[in-house]
Amino acid sequence: MKTIFISILFLIVSISSAQTVSEINDFIGIPDSLEYTNEIRIYKRYSTTNGTEIFRIYSNAVEFKAEFYVYLGVIPGCVQKRSFTKTDIKGNLSNEMAWMKIEISGIEHLPEWKMFEYKFKMPEIVFSEGSYVYQTTTMAISDGVGYSVFYKSGKIKNHIEYGNPESYLRRFPGVDELEMFSKMLDVIRKDFGIWIEEN
Repeated sequence: MKTIFISILFLIVSISSAQTVSEINDFIGIPDSLEYTNEIRIYKRYSTTNGTEIFRIYSNAVEFKAEFYVYLGVIPGCVQKRSFTKTDIKGNLSNEMAWMKIEISGIEHLPEWKMFEYKFKMPEIVFSEGSYVYQTTTMAISDGVGYSVFYKSGKIKNHIEYGNPESYLRRFPGVDELEMFSKMLDVIRKDFGIWIEEN
């Protein structure tokens, strides 16, 4: 039995499409590896800009610190020099409480995107050319917001890259992985007051 695949042209943003995470880290002065026992970094990029925003929270054995970076890359013929700003930020209650909320969102368990991408396919049986066939429509969203997340808690580490997770969640409610990711972003929005305009 033949299978017909119908795909919608899509773009999933990747941080590597502009500057690599390593290049950004080098420019803003942080190491590639997560150097603290407890640390998370979230790199957020819009496909329509030359910028990357970085949220970072970590424990330096004395206290939990949180930082927010805005990195702007070169645009040939327009922006000639890279630049960045760094802001020390503080959670509404405390950075330690914010860290704990992020941890219970389930970030350590989130799999790579490709492991649950099948949940965005809509299979159906249709009658075509005299016989029944499977038809699968793959829905993809291209509003161009990509996240690269690096997480470490003790010996537990995780690295994931998600493209447009909240747009997918609106289209496919009930996908656990997207709900967990959205829960983590909500903690950051509510506790630190960043990325509020997108929700």
